[in-house]
Amino acid sequence: MVFQLLLATCVVLLVALAERLGWEADWSQHGRNRVQPATAELLARLEGPLEITAYAPDQPMFRDGIDNLVARMRRSGARVDLAWIDPVREPERARAAGVRRPGEMWLRYGPAEQHLANPDERTLAAALVRLLHVGSPWIVSLRGHGERDLLGSAAGDLGAFGRLLETRGHRLLGLSLTEVAEVPGNAALLLVAAPVDPPSPTETARLAAWLDSGGSLLWLAERPLPEPLATRLGIATLPGRLVDAAAADAGLDDPTVAVASRHPAHPALEGIDRPLLFPGALALSATGAEGWEVRVLAASSPRSWNETGAVVGRVARDPAAGELPGPLPVALALSRGDGPDGQRVAIVGDADWLSDAWLGRGANRRFAVALVQWLTAAQGDADIPLPEVPDQQVAWAPAAGAAAAVAWLVLVPLALVFAAVRVRLRRRRE
Repeated sequence: MVFQLLLATCVVLLVALAERLGWEADWSQHGRNRVQPATAELLARLEGPLEITAYAPDQPMFRDGIDNLVARMRRSGARVDLAWIDPVREPERARAAGVRRPGEMWLRYGPAEQHLANPDERTLAAALVRLLHVGSPWIVSLRGHGERDLLGSAAGDLGAFGRLLETRGHRLLGLSLTEVAEVPGNAALLLVAAPVDPPSPTETARLAAWLDSGGSLLWLAERPLPEPLATRLGIATLPGRLVDAAAADAGLDDPTVAVASRHPAHPALEGIDRPLLFPGALALSATGAEGWEVRVLAASSPRSWNETGAVVGRVARDPAAGELPGPLPVALALSRGDGPDGQRVAIVGDADWLSDAWLGRGANRRFAVALVQWLTAAQGDADIPLPEVPDQQVAWAPAAGAAAAVAWLVLVPLALVFAAVRVRLRRRRE
């Protein structure tokens, strides 16, 4: 009797202690019961409460997901005030807030507001970036020469990249240097996205003035840079296009995709452990210019070269044609000056890697975000990578893919037929 009494007392004390000293552990594979570290860091930046107004009927199917998301935010230590509005009972308030369907939310942090039509952690983190980047500097893209459209949706355009920049708080502006005399001084970065036609001498002079004033530049070069700019930066392009045998190892059928698997130490490459993919890229060469420090950000594999002929059938490097063996630079980072006032420039021998078709492949997306972060850091733009959805794709080697296809399309059906025939024969004997 005494033992049972002591046991019951211990259980009661343990329950009371558990209520006072809560302890939680998340053992799920991708941390589904807590926010991702990047989101937690964004929440840690908040100096006041984050107010959330959620518009959903008082039913579990509408509110449980939002409750779970807010609970995970609060576990990170953030102060989150959640208020519910039932759009069925209060339709006027829902219409005034622009709410069209149940589950939408409004976030308020100080005077800034953000609307979330599909609340999840990714859209929440993007909204937090925008709330924390009120007054972010501009990214100006050059127009008028057949450049890739940063907000377009046509094949080859960079619309997904532009939308990604906007979700991170950047403001985008298209600019023609034939209409204005100079790049605006409040621009944090000038983007030149693979012009088809070369800039006029007047425009080239205005681009050079932007460089001379210390402006940051990201040039996606699918053709040689204008001579005055190439001389100022000490950058040249090699003839032809890169051919990389490592593309087959990455499961790609196109040998003109340069695969950059080795990542040197650089802020734009931190945490990247997957290859960068550059389809139809130019190889770059650093000829050297006074005052500039040049770093190679991405280079093709050792089994690559700059092919000057047509890539048809079996191709091989021809040294007599000026075809050099890899690894060859595809992306270069240039800097001069130290500290927050230093100037930063990046030259990438490809624009397709930022297109809608290639931005999500390999580590291209993460590199694009980090590269813009590095280029705009001189203007004080702080950035945090948004949490990425775990990769659900399986990359098959060609031989493994063929074996899997044979197994599923031939062996498995034959096995089923054999099993059916065997059952049929057994039933006849019985």
